[in-house]
Amino acid sequence: MKTSKLFTILRTFSDEEMKRFEKFIISPYNNPGKNVKPLFKAVKKYHPEYPNVKLTEDKIHKLLYRADKTKEKKAYLKVLLSNLTNLAVEFMKSINNENDFERKFSEVRFLKMLNTRKLDSIYNGQYNAIKKSLPKVLDPDSGQLLLKMQLEKENCNFLLDREEQQKTSEVLMNQGEYLLLFFLSEIFKIRAHYKTNEYVFNANYEGTLLNIVMDNFNFEPVVDFIKINSPESYPIIAIYYNSMKAQLDINNDDFYRNFKDLLEKNLNLFNSEELMDLYTDLEGCCWKRLNNSIDEEKREYFSKEIFELYKRELSMGLHKYEQGYMRIFKFRNIHMAALNLKEYDWLEDFTKKYYKELAPEYRENMYNYSLAVVSFNRGNYENSLKLFSNIKYDYFNLKVDTKNWMLLIYYELSLMEQAYSLIDTYKHFLAKNKNLSTLFKKNNLDFLNYYIKLIKFKNESEVIDLDRMKKEISARGKLIHKGWLLRKIEELIA
Repeated sequence: MKTSKLFTILRTFSDEEMKRFEKFIISPYNNPGKNVKPLFKAVKKYHPEYPNVKLTEDKIHKLLYRADKTKEKKAYLKVLLSNLTNLAVEFMKSINNENDFERKFSEVRFLKMLNTRKLDSIYNGQYNAIKKSLPKVLDPDSGQLLLKMQLEKENCNFLLDREEQQKTSEVLMNQGEYLLLFFLSEIFKIRAHYKTNEYVFNANYEGTLLNIVMDNFNFEPVVDFIKINSPESYPIIAIYYNSMKAQLDINNDDFYRNFKDLLEKNLNLFNSEELMDLYTDLEGCCWKRLNNSIDEEKREYFSKEIFELYKRELSMGLHKYEQGYMRIFKFRNIHMAALNLKEYDWLEDFTKKYYKELAPEYRENMYNYSLAVVSFNRGNYENSLKLFSNIKYDYFNLKVDTKNWMLLIYYELSLMEQAYSLIDTYKHFLAKNKNLSTLFKKNNLDFLNYYIKLIKFKNESEVIDLDRMKKEISARGKLIHKGWLLRKIEELIA
């Protein structure tokens, strides 16, 4: 329907933006064709809900034309709905262009027109004004580097067009440095993040240009050069570099410590959005270690480390992203960090305090999931089962997590028929999902195989060497529900 797209857009408009949009649509410059003002007035009273029941095309038609049901009027309404939708998109573009950063890009592009028209005095005034407005030191927003590079590029073209090539040397050097600083800051982020996608989502970067560059380029001398020759730019580049290295090399914790120390000393360089991303990278460093085979001392250190990181983020207000909501993976990861340390009271308090900061469609699921896990760990298996049964599987990781917890509940309540049924569907889910990495599948299948051995022994249907299985599990650095498996083996041995 034409209405669904329109109302999806209008729901995002604030009251102030609705007032501005009304002025926007009555401007002959913005809307020289069909008059959409009556349509806008008819629907704006339903802002911001726009209920589907009250705003079907037929009902809007009655609001505008009463008894006139001619085909011409119905066709005209469709045109008006389409025009108003297009104007809403154009209005959002105009708002976006009011952003200071976007406006500066537009001003840099404007220099090209001034150069072509030979309006040198205006060009020079515009160029100097833009250059003066840009920060003198490296801005953590790498887009500013791209803006500076584009500015130097336009200036180089201007000098060449005026046959002043002798003045381009410094301009070309600045252009190249800004481009390289942009490249470094972005490539360090991308490289770390695609490593995560390789592990979780089975992404394959082998043979790509990105992989070739990263495997054959030695960045360390470049970072050292920046430290000596451009100390004002060094902290930001070094933070991104150490973040990347810490996430790629989980055996070298010096990179993690460097990353964290540099960030803590330079918090003032970053806005809240960039700080959120950098703290997420710190979390990633910890999780990558915890999800691999590391010794118990190191596991204990990073379990405490990531829990403290989350508490710091919450105290600094760095847990909410788009539209003021906490991302679901952030909520889930905080939950897991508290669970690893058996901080059940803290986890329950966190859930009740912060679940409403999730997007509305996730709140009930994550609330039930988190409290279900707390109930399980307190031994209240029936209540845990009840809470899990209320969860809708609309988030991938939640689907996997819930299957694992349900298996534990079935074991504790001796619901073997349900356990075997879930085992069968779970195996098919892991086998058929091509987006899962081999390592992710292995981790879950390893848990599943040990679980199957436990229930077979418990039902006396198969002889299992429990001592051997205990040694195997104990030797594993990372295994899903490792502690629970070991406890159940101890109970069966006793």
